[in-house]
Amino acid sequence: MNIFLHDLNQAYTAGQLLYDDNTNLRYLDYAVIEQQMSMNGASLFWLDALHDCKLDQPLSLPFDRYSLTNEYRTCHATSISFDFGQDLSHDLLTHASSNNISLQHLTFTIYFLFLFKLTNGQTDLCLAMNINNNRYRDELKSIIGLFENVIPLRCQLDPHWSFHQLLEHVQEISTNSMKYSYFPLQRILDQHPHILKYAFLDTSLEFISYMSNKSIIIGDSQLVPASFSFNINEDEILSMSDFSLSLYHDLNMNQVSCTINASLDLFNRETAEKISQRFHFIFNQLSASIMHSQINKPIYELSLTLSNEQYLIQSLNNTQIPFSSSLTCIHHEFVYQVMKHPQKLAVELDEQSLTYCELLYYVQVLSLTLLNEYHVSPGEIVCQCVERSLSMVIGIMGIEMAGGVYCPLSPRDPQHRLHALIQQTESRLVLVHWLTEKKFNDDIVSFDISSILTYKNVISDIDTDRLSDVTVTIDDIAYIIFTSGSSGIPKPAQLRHRNFTQSIRSLVLVDVFNESDIVVQIARCSFDIHVQEIVGTIITGASLKRYIVKCLRSLCTGGERCSLKLIQLLESTTNNCHIWNLCGPAETTLQSLFHQINSINDGQSIPLGMPLPNYRCIVQDCFDQSRTIHSDGELLVSGAGIFAGYLGRDDLSAKAFIYINDDLFYRTGDLVTMDNNGLLHYQGRKDHQIKLHGQRIELGEIEQCLLQTSISACVVMKWNDDHLVAYVQSSDIDEKLLREHCRSHLPPHMIPSFFIILDQFPLNANGKIDRKQLPPPKFLSLVGNSSSNVPSNSVEQQLQKIFSQAFHIESPHVEIPFGQLGGTSLGAILALTLIRQQICSKVDIGLLFTSPSIRQLAQAIERLLILDAPQETVLTTNQSHETHVRFSPSFVIESIGIVFLICQWLWPVMIIHRWCPFLFPMLPAFHLLFYVICSRLFSPCDIKVDNLFSWNYYRWWFLDRLWNNNTFWLQHILGTPLYNYYLRLCGARISLNAHVYTTTIDAPWLLEINDGSHIANETYLNCLYFTDNNTFKLSPIKVGSNCSIGTRSILFDGVDMQNNIIVQPMSSITGFVASETIIDGEEHKSLPSDICIVQNIRSLSIWHKIYQFIAIVSLICIHCTLLIIVYKVYSIEQIPLLISIAFCWTLWSIIGCFISLLLLKFIVGPCAAGEIYPIASNLYLQKIWLRQLIVSSFHHAWLLPTSYHYLYPYILRWLGAYIEENVKLAEIDSFLSCPTNLLKFQMGVTTFGGVLIVPTELTLSGDHRVDWITIGSHTNLANGCSILPGSCLASETMIGNLTRISRETKSKYGEVFMGIPARTMPFQMPPRPEIQDQIEIIPFWHTCSSHYVSKCLLLSIYSFGGLVGGSIIHTVLVCGLYRYRSYIHHKIVQQIIARMSQDHKQLICPFLGNTQWLIRLFRAHGAHIGENTIMPAISSITDYHLMAIGDNVRLNVGTQIQGHSFEQRILQLAPVSIGNSCVLMGGSIVMAGCKLMGNNRLYPFTLIMKNDQLPILANVTLTDKNVLEINCGRGAGAAWCAHTHASHSYIGTDPSQDIINLCQRLYSTTPRLSFVVADATKHLPFENESIDSILCIEATHAFDELIAITQFANEVTRVLRPNGYLLWCDFCYMNGSGTLVYDLIASDELIIEEKINITRNVLHALDIQNKSRTDFIQRYTQPEEQEYFRRFAGLPGTEIYEDMSQGRSEYWRVVFRKKTTTNMSII
Repeated sequence: MNIFLHDLNQAYTAGQLLYDDNTNLRYLDYAVIEQQMSMNGASLFWLDALHDCKLDQPLSLPFDRYSLTNEYRTCHATSISFDFGQDLSHDLLTHASSNNISLQHLTFTIYFLFLFKLTNGQTDLCLAMNINNNRYRDELKSIIGLFENVIPLRCQLDPHWSFHQLLEHVQEISTNSMKYSYFPLQRILDQHPHILKYAFLDTSLEFISYMSNKSIIIGDSQLVPASFSFNINEDEILSMSDFSLSLYHDLNMNQVSCTINASLDLFNRETAEKISQRFHFIFNQLSASIMHSQINKPIYELSLTLSNEQYLIQSLNNTQIPFSSSLTCIHHEFVYQVMKHPQKLAVELDEQSLTYCELLYYVQVLSLTLLNEYHVSPGEIVCQCVERSLSMVIGIMGIEMAGGVYCPLSPRDPQHRLHALIQQTESRLVLVHWLTEKKFNDDIVSFDISSILTYKNVISDIDTDRLSDVTVTIDDIAYIIFTSGSSGIPKPAQLRHRNFTQSIRSLVLVDVFNESDIVVQIARCSFDIHVQEIVGTIITGASLKRYIVKCLRSLCTGGERCSLKLIQLLESTTNNCHIWNLCGPAETTLQSLFHQINSINDGQSIPLGMPLPNYRCIVQDCFDQSRTIHSDGELLVSGAGIFAGYLGRDDLSAKAFIYINDDLFYRTGDLVTMDNNGLLHYQGRKDHQIKLHGQRIELGEIEQCLLQTSISACVVMKWNDDHLVAYVQSSDIDEKLLREHCRSHLPPHMIPSFFIILDQFPLNANGKIDRKQLPPPKFLSLVGNSSSNVPSNSVEQQLQKIFSQAFHIESPHVEIPFGQLGGTSLGAILALTLIRQQICSKVDIGLLFTSPSIRQLAQAIERLLILDAPQETVLTTNQSHETHVRFSPSFVIESIGIVFLICQWLWPVMIIHRWCPFLFPMLPAFHLLFYVICSRLFSPCDIKVDNLFSWNYYRWWFLDRLWNNNTFWLQHILGTPLYNYYLRLCGARISLNAHVYTTTIDAPWLLEINDGSHIANETYLNCLYFTDNNTFKLSPIKVGSNCSIGTRSILFDGVDMQNNIIVQPMSSITGFVASETIIDGEEHKSLPSDICIVQNIRSLSIWHKIYQFIAIVSLICIHCTLLIIVYKVYSIEQIPLLISIAFCWTLWSIIGCFISLLLLKFIVGPCAAGEIYPIASNLYLQKIWLRQLIVSSFHHAWLLPTSYHYLYPYILRWLGAYIEENVKLAEIDSFLSCPTNLLKFQMGVTTFGGVLIVPTELTLSGDHRVDWITIGSHTNLANGCSILPGSCLASETMIGNLTRISRETKSKYGEVFMGIPARTMPFQMPPRPEIQDQIEIIPFWHTCSSHYVSKCLLLSIYSFGGLVGGSIIHTVLVCGLYRYRSYIHHKIVQQIIARMSQDHKQLICPFLGNTQWLIRLFRAHGAHIGENTIMPAISSITDYHLMAIGDNVRLNVGTQIQGHSFEQRILQLAPVSIGNSCVLMGGSIVMAGCKLMGNNRLYPFTLIMKNDQLPILANVTLTDKNVLEINCGRGAGAAWCAHTHASHSYIGTDPSQDIINLCQRLYSTTPRLSFVVADATKHLPFENESIDSILCIEATHAFDELIAITQFANEVTRVLRPNGYLLWCDFCYMNGSGTLVYDLIASDELIIEEKINITRNVLHALDIQNKSRTDFIQRYTQPEEQEYFRRFAGLPGTEIYEDMSQGRSEYWRVVFRKKTTTNMSII
């Protein structure tokens, strides 16, 4: 226009145009020049500028509608224009001029920043920039024509840039783009031919500068343009763009304005206006930042939230409401409700009910059981795997009352997953009931909750003091809920008591439920909502029921996005019912958002709602900045219910939490938007987590599970909101294998419905899996009408119709599980209801889930239908089962063998003493050679499996005793080629370069050890294995080359170890072990590739062997010298012989201890911390091998000082150890065997028996390293623990039994460690008592005098009685003194008795191992041990009077059963019970107070610390209420009928006088109870109206005629008080007569209040009571009467039981009530 006006003025004034065609370009010339000019540079620029740019993807603007194709677009748009005002425009222009930048670049920068925020952080922004004046050359500035173009303007910004950095970037890209703006748009588009639609053109930008109101002079005339404004709002304009922005700069007014055009096909007018407001707001925000010099903060911190929206967000979170009472723990709230209304109904499930008082009672019983028998400590995790029942309710509350942490396990989960979850929580105990007890292996300790109800195992007085001692605060963890984890491992979320009680109170405040409600229990335990339904109901004071009530006041939906269709259905089926949408992840405790639904007001989208009271919610973007209204963002929740973190996953907890203004928020991962009313709406997830059928699923967990198979890659996706589809990449796997793998590792709701196997995944340009290109699942393959989908019988036809109706599937496939067809749990409940109505009423929900397909379910139902008709049962046995004849121990063989053992030991001694005393150094050779001869003669090399107590067994036993008696000699040649030669003579296949340091070998002829292998001391090589069918087997043990086996490891039941294997201390090995493996406890892992074990460094040189030989000979010489010195004293004739020998014995012990200390200090010497000794090195032989040789050689000398001797700390200090005061050590051998100068024990350390201080630590290369061992003050080291070099324990630490401590063990003050390797327990060491400990200090003169006197007595006994008589006298004396030890209080006498017992164990007991003579010896000490029990040594059990061991119990070497414990130096005793046929393998320890029920197998390193018992007779609490028992038989029905009307006052007994007397003895504390069995057919010996309740249990057989029943009814009417109850339980045979017994009892006076068929309940009770009742009958009835009582008790297999199970009889419970007014006959 300016060019035209200039030419017009020139023509007007001069009369012509001064225009030269030769020098001035015309527009036509420009077109020709543009066609001829080179475009290569521009082409390369635009190709590079748009590289990797997603030109086909539109910006993520806040659209109201989806984008339409061109044929459906109306091109209508709304236009909004506004100016920025003088002040804001002035600030922008001033900032532009002061920084030497153009206004265009400044406004473009602000617009890109605005789009970055508007698109929720999109950093790659590409727009279409309209260029209105594209005169890019000076020659073009004088030409009139259309110089316009559209070019892409791409901005790749960094959110952390400051505004100035972004401005520089925009300035650069704008300048560069304008430089090549002549390149036609079409040619730019042609560079990307694969793109069908160029989405960047839908968002455009332009900048226009103009001059307003400028007068124009044409000649003498002045032209004034008309006024023009851009502030024109048009609702309907035409525009091809989706969203465009035009920026205008008025050069005259120096004012900036803009126009926004938004397509009405995509945006509402309101949305466009809101966008314009936000654009204006960010201009103001940036202007304020410029004014306050805050322009350098990151651009992501800028906000688009308007002031009114900020106020709305603040008001949304104004939820703080104080509670009327202070918060307490869950169980405290429960007790408060019990005190408030004790007789109110608390729970009613499956025809069972409990009042609040009754529920409290059973909860207390369970809590005391957990505390007293299972020793549950506060904060300890107790798992529970129980179906919905009373047991579930009692279990949850019992765990809470005991101070435990409740952790639910779903019974639907596979066994592998259940065990993994238990291991993850490190729970010691799982609560189960009869439906779930078989889901767990024997190695998992479980307790049946239903036994509390079933067996009536209740007690007369609840120990409330014991319960009140449990310390739990509201900040302690209350329960744990597992949620799905993307890493493949479920995440255990920890919720506090405070979280739960506050959450429940918040729900009550908004009136979701209250104490007047009846709450329906629906959710399974896999949903966290079940805790709200159960515990929330109880602590609120409401009632909990299982069935659906007719009238609903409040109905809650949750777990998944709520649909409008569901709400309309609920509203149509309920009247005046409040429907709530409650949502929130488990980490926020139950719910965090609530909304009362109204389908009319809510429209098409049901909102999540707003925060509950005392909760806060904010919506943030990926940069933790608040989002605007109607913008997607992540939901963050704070307030009452925020959990305590994930158990053991601090890394995940840190990612889940964020602090905002000092408030802790949880990142939910849910994407939501907020509407104008402050309601939140769900939009999706920011990750791959999904919700399917209400379950929260991390798809990554399923993918990790599938990757454990042979597939190379997999992707799991949610399809159509109903299915999981797994895409796997593999060429050699089928769907069946994948599905079975998922079934064994994942819960049912996480198993994919479809498995699509692909040879290759489709990839995108970046090499990642292109999910959009994955093929959709073929539903027709599942539901198609193929020939295989035809039902085969009428049951399948009925089920197909029911499945079609319940799961909304047309013609469902008969062989496809309903879960794969998209079936939900709600659909399953509907299907179950229809099945019960139409086919079979006996089908339960468990059967539906175990048989999920139509065909499987039909087969299961057919079996149930067949049971209704009588049929002949044929019992078969497995013919292939191999039977073994049970042998009894032979006392003759054992006696002869013991005599031979004694003779072979004594004869060489007697011969050498008589003929050549100087040959005493050769005594070991005679004994060792005798074993070689016997092993060649008797070793059962060809025996693999044989019966116990057979000839082959006794052959092995004799050789084992011989070997055991030679171990002292063998310890002198350990680790030398001499030991290897000797093992070869015994039949072992062992390399001379092997290093074997153990003597615990039960069959040397079965060993094979190759070159360079190292086997540490105290390693058990157990070739013998006790099986479970009274047999044993001998299996070889093979150890490959260059293996290193740590101390106290156990090799058992056949071992085949390959080469280069490292076994860490206290590990158990069986079976095949591959090469290059590290075994750590039960974990096997591969050896690092950079570690190589070289054989030549493990071979001893000739000089090493000479050194070993010289050391052994030197020790022999030292011992001979000592014997000579002692012999000189012995030869003094003036001293009596017995006194002389006793004195010499004591003197030898003292001198031996002294010499061993001199050798250790001056010959062996100290070690340097951190030194590494190869096996074949001088330092290893001197510092390690020689030390162990000296200690083992002088072992018997160190028997002089007793346990916890006060000299032990002084001795170790002299050897260089750092030992503080009040340190007490049970034994010193272990401490002398390690480098003592590297020991550091602080004040108050206590070590108990069997503690092993490991001298060296195995390195990965097989070498040995020494290092410091530091034990903090007042630390306790329990029996059987091992401490490795590098260990450092903090003060007040407790190391449990069978625990391995190493340098990896990180301890803190007061922690308790257990396990291999050590693990921190979820409880701390109890406070140390101030009273004096019971480990007493013994003076040295007491030690010497007691030793001397005991040896005098010992020699006197054997000189008086001879070898045989002395042994008998010695044994009788030791047993008698043990039984009467409690009457002996003198300290020295007690020490002498202990010495006598020690001598007995050293001299006699080694010959008795594994024989019945040893069992008789235990019995003589007071132990109760059954028949055919095998124990290897006298040390196998302690505290004999506390032992009760059943028949056929087998103990391997190294097993201990102890009845005492020292907890912080306080002696505690408790009995131990071992049931029949238990097998305890090597290294196992059974602690005081433990009970094994029988048929248990404890594998190596098993520590039993808990009870596992079944009562014989229930311990029932009886009230003073008069209860008459009429002919009470097995009592199965009474457990159900007496529950409500005679709570805790029923005993089910047999009507024999012996049982009556037994009950009177057991329950004599209830004086008013009369144990009378009344004859139902005779006059009852009671006064009129004197009885409250009468229990008539199975008395029908007592009535011979019908008239007798009528007479009985009259008698009952007479003796019952008004409103008294007759509780009748009995059989009704289905004979077709139509008249049942209870119909004859009913009369005008006796009204039937209730009658229920409880056949199924009775069968269940008989099943679970089978074992205890059988045991009861065997113990308390005569043998000739046992079969009668068995039939009478209705045990499985009897006629009564079979009649009920096959439907020939039914068991009914009927409750009669006597009317208030009754006409009684006068007697």
